[in-house]
Amino acid sequence: MHINLRYHATIMAGAGEPVIKVMDTTREKKDGYVLIAEGAFPTKKEAVYSSIGEHNGQPVRLEDRLAELAKLFSVY
Repeated sequence: MHINLRYHATIMAGAGEPVIKVMDTTREKKDGYVLIAEGAFPTKKEAVYSSIGEHNGQPVRLEDRLAELAKLFSVY
C-alpha cells in the first residue's frame, strides 16, 4: 500500500494555477481518494485571510473550496 498525496499547500513544490489543476483533476477521479481538511479555516468574506485559487479573476475562499470538495467526497 502507498499514499498518493495529491495536494498539500505546505509541502508540495508547485504553486499557482498548476496546483489548482491537480486539485481539479483529483476531484474528477475521486475514487480511491480521501479528502482530509485539518486546522482552523478563516471565514472572512472576500477571501481576505485565506483563498485557494481564483475563479473569473477573483480569489476563491478556502471555506467555499472545501465545501465544494466535501460535496464530492463521502463525508462521515
